[in-house]
Formats: sequence, structure tokens, C-alpha cells
Amino acid sequence: MTLFATPYSYKSFSKILALTTLSVLLIAVAVINLVIDPYNEHGWFSKFSYRSNQTTAFRLFQKLRDKPYTLVFGTSTSAPIDEACVKGDVLNFSLSLYGEPERIYYALRSLSPQQVRNIAKIYYAVEHNVLHANPVTNTDVDFNSKWGFYYRTVRNIQKPKIIACLDCVFKRTSGLADSIITDTGVYRHLRDRPFNAEGYEKHVVFTHEPQQVEYLRKLAEFARDHQIEFVVLRTMVSAEFLKRVDFFSLEQHFDRVLSAVPSFYSLMWVENVSDDLKYFRDPIHPSYAGTRKEMEELLSPRAGSYLVSKANLKEYIATLKSKVRVGASVTSKLSS
Repeated sequence: MTLFATPYSYKSFSKILALTTLSVLLIAVAVINLVIDPYNEHGWFSKFSYRSNQTTAFRLFQKLRDKPYTLVFGTSTSAPIDEACVKGDVLNFSLSLYGEPERIYYALRSLSPQQVRNIAKIYYAVEHNVLHANPVTNTDVDFNSKWGFYYRTVRNIQKPKIIACLDCVFKRTSGLADSIITDTGVYRHLRDRPFNAEGYEKHVVFTHEPQQVEYLRKLAEFARDHQIEFVVLRTMVSAEFLKRVDFFSLEQHFDRVLSAVPSFYSLMWVENVSDDLKYFRDPIHPSYAGTRKEMEELLSPRAGSYLVSKANLKEYIATLKSKVRVGASVTSKLSS
């Protein structure tokens, strides 16, 4: 007795099933990559996103083909640095490439001569969690290859990207997003958020990975060889964060940075700003107003007072230690 009948032969049915499956997959790839585009890899239907990925960096680098930009590398603390902060066109890679010197070095090495010529300036935020990263394994990423980019965006459709798609759809339809990432990579807060220190580590110890320190030196050499201004900075932190710092490890961390570059700007403490919680979202992340304040200091005639070198490192650490007592009392008063 025939349990299942079909007007098609087995071979025809197999072909139809294969073509249907392939069509569904292609539609899914198109919807995820081009329509929802959670990482803003293509920017066809939206000029902003809610998340970022290494593939996002490819589209940002493509902008370097058109005109000069200031590039910003670092972590979430440098992600809000925008055009107003640097007083010019900016591409911010803080969330797409993150801050490991090794990853950034190989990304810059892969660019075309025209793209490199259009790098007007580089700001590199050497935060406490970028030099202790393990050596990067995927250093073969070519940010100048379009076919390589398309291949990676398709290969990237895995569980994290699908979750990012659902999150993106929810935020776009609900209007509950707290922040967005612009088409130049800038992390922009949509609304103010009260200061919140809950969940942050009580004791911050700074560490470093020797290989990352070496690639910081190579980054500086790359910039020098291509006549690009290379500004290394440590972004501002709150008095609440400074109270948790292990200063012995901080001094060692800065000493390692100075073995790769002759000097850098440390804005860990900005007078009348670091001790005011209205300029912070949590102990280590400035609000946008805080970011504007620290960048104003960096671009002002006072910038030299934030410059740290081997010659004044111990003096600078002692100054930071002295601020802890002052900052602690101000923070307590503001919190009460």
C-alpha cells in the first residue's frame, strides 16, 4: 500500500527541496546581512547600529578612500569620541576592532597606500585592559579586500549575529535603545543615565602582555614611517575608580607603555571633572559631557601638563595617589 504519493519523481523532488532550501538560505543571508544589518556592515537601510563587530571596521576603513580622517582606537571609554571632540572628521574603531595593539597594527598594515595617506591623525587610548590581552590569532584580516569582506560577513552568520539581529529589531521597534553606534563608529548616548558603580571590581590591578607592548611600539613606528601624528592617551576615570586602583601595578603598566613610546597623555585625573559624578556613567566610563571635557583639555594649551614620560612617572603616580583622598570625600558628598 502506498503511504506517501507525490506527482514528482524522487530526483525531481530532491532538486525542488534543494533549490527551496538554497533559496531560503539566500533570503535569510540577505535579510540578516543587508536589511537588518545588526553590525552596520553595509549601511544600506540604516546609518546607525546597536552593536559592532570586526567586519564593521571594513566599511569604516573604506571611507578612507574618499578623504582624510582622524582615527580613534581604544575601548568603550574612547568610543564616544566624535567629530566635535577632535574638531574634524573622525572614524572611531573603539568598538569594532577594540584596543589590542596587535590587531590594530595588522589592520593598518592591510590598507592600501591611498587609505594610509588619508589617515590625518591617530588617537590611541591605551586603557588598562588592552595590553593584557592574549596574542591575536586572526592577524590575516585584509581590510582592503572587498571579496574577503563579503566572505566574512556571510561566514559571520552564527549564533551571536542572530541574537544581535533580534536585539536590533527589538530596539528599532520599541524605541528603548539607550545608545547607538553611528556610521562613523562613534558610540552615542541617546539619554542621560545616573552614575552607577554596582558590579565594578573593588580592586583594580593593571597587567600587561609583552607581545602587546611590542606591537604598541610597532604601531608608533608605523605612524612615524608614514608621517602620521600618533597620540597615545589614557582616558579619564572617576574618583570612585581611582580609589580602587593598585598604584604599584599602575606604575608598572605605565612604565611598560613608556618602553614602547617616549611619552603619552594621561587624563586619568582632570581637575574639577574627575571628582564630579555628573560627568560619568560608571566608575570608568565618562558620559558624553565628560568625554568632551577631557578632549577639550587634550586640545588646550594645558595639554602639556598631562604628558607622562619616564622622567616624571613617579611624580605623576604620587599626584594620582594624593587625589584619592580628595576625590573620595567629594564622591561621598555627591552620593549622599
